[in-house]
Amino acid sequence: MKTKDITVEETLEKEGITNITKLDTLKVNSISKLVAKKLCDAFPAYGLDYKTLFIEIARLNMYSATMPDNLAQAKYYYKNSSIYFNENVDFDNLDAFAIHECIHYLQSVKDNDGKLCRLGLCNFSKAKQPGIALNEAAVQLITTKCDNAKSDTVKYYGIELPTTSPTYYPLECCLVNQMAQVTGLGTLFESTLHSNNNFKNKFIELTSVSAYETIELNIDYLMELEDTLSSWSAKLVSDVSDKEIDKINSKIAKIKEKIVTVFMGIQKLIYTSYFNKYFKALQEKTDAEKFKKALSNFQNLVGTNETHKDFEVFSANIITKVDKKYGIESNALTPVKSNIISTLFRKIKALISGNENPVEKYNNNN
Repeated sequence: MKTKDITVEETLEKEGITNITKLDTLKVNSISKLVAKKLCDAFPAYGLDYKTLFIEIARLNMYSATMPDNLAQAKYYYKNSSIYFNENVDFDNLDAFAIHECIHYLQSVKDNDGKLCRLGLCNFSKAKQPGIALNEAAVQLITTKCDNAKSDTVKYYGIELPTTSPTYYPLECCLVNQMAQVTGLGTLFESTLHSNNNFKNKFIELTSVSAYETIELNIDYLMELEDTLSSWSAKLVSDVSDKEIDKINSKIAKIKEKIVTVFMGIQKLIYTSYFNKYFKALQEKTDAEKFKKALSNFQNLVGTNETHKDFEVFSANIITKVDKKYGIESNALTPVKSNIISTLFRKIKALISGNENPVEKYNNNN
């Protein structure tokens, strides 16, 4: 037990979390009440009990600490079931920070030896632990739901997108919100809070296994790219020469291009895999109107920029197919040849391998 405590302390110090002070019982109880009430109010249909939640959260070890600028204002550390808050945060206005990290604690599933097996949508029994970014975005969507955050339109890397989380992984939240449009938000939230496969299974049912696994891996990749971008951006404020600055700026520009490419590729895979399968299942003319409404609703969640008009082309193309199938007079744009879905799977998977420039690959196939 003593060895484990030392390992935890060393790990925290390595991450720059120092000067750790335990929060008093009054603050812990205040945070626990806040989070329990917010969750129960936001999700009345999920069988959450306020008293049970309060007791569970109050068992958490909570600390204030000196934390580096590159870390979030709060961090849940599963090895000792503790949350560390930046010593500079306003403890009277902790809503988003506290809710997000407490959800991580509540969704943790450990084995008899205390080893983490699962964290919401992320299965830690797998060697590469795919789904970390997907789970992080899902937790953030729950957090914004608890805070009654309104959707806003923001612009990152030239991509204009709607999100309820403009400052915390907005690209990933936008994509996971699109996935939830396929399955229903309730399914996403339930699986995230209770650490089960209902969301995964529902998405696969409505798309395919290949689509889910490819999306899951590439959302992780997208988050890695953003972390890499932050690291290179931090180098610009260090003491470097003009020549090094030029190299760094060139590297940053390439990473931003790749972020756009990966985001657009994931987004395209979400809507093509869903709506192509949905189209094949249409049986009656009344289904056509439901299909068009679903397509229209999805359009409100799509990220766009000046060079990527894929959804507009796809939407016009598939509406024309629907109208032709049921003899409806169509006002859709002239359809263009759409990509075979298997080609899209290979294309987006290859972004991880790095064997070919992902920007060129994407543009050459679209």
